[in-house]
Amino acid sequence: MKKIFVFFIYLSFSNFQVMAQNEIGNNIIDRFISSIEKDKISLGELKADGIIRLSESNEDSVQKFDQEYAQPVFEAIRNNLEICNNSKENIEILSLKEAKARKKYFPELISTPDGDVYLLYCKEELIAPFLVQEGKISSFSTLNKSGKEIFLLL
Repeated sequence: MKKIFVFFIYLSFSNFQVMAQNEIGNNIIDRFISSIEKDKISLGELKADGIIRLSESNEDSVQKFDQEYAQPVFEAIRNNLEICNNSKENIEILSLKEAKARKKYFPELISTPDGDVYLLYCKEELIAPFLVQEGKISSFSTLNKSGKEIFLLL
């Protein structure tokens, strides 16, 4: 009887952790979307707001990295979000586990661990997968206007 009770407590705690983790991931991506909807926001501002995580190697040359790499990715995500007619009702953020359960993922993501990957959808179209580590976005990718994938590792 004690083993069943301990197992039940473990399952309850595990489910609570997953729900809390999903809430953190969804919240940080929602904050990211709200921030980049402004015309120009820098990596420094996103870092100061606790939205992204910059590696040590990128902090030294943050302005150059921001202009050459981040701004084109932000612009591509903004363009892809315009498909949603700027309606939050059309935007959906799913954890990879939720996406797998609803069969809303790409086959190349099937081997990705469930934990920290979140998928941003506009209607039924994937806009960007995000990797969230320690409550901050550490990488993501999207497609530009010509359909080429652009990837940002922070």
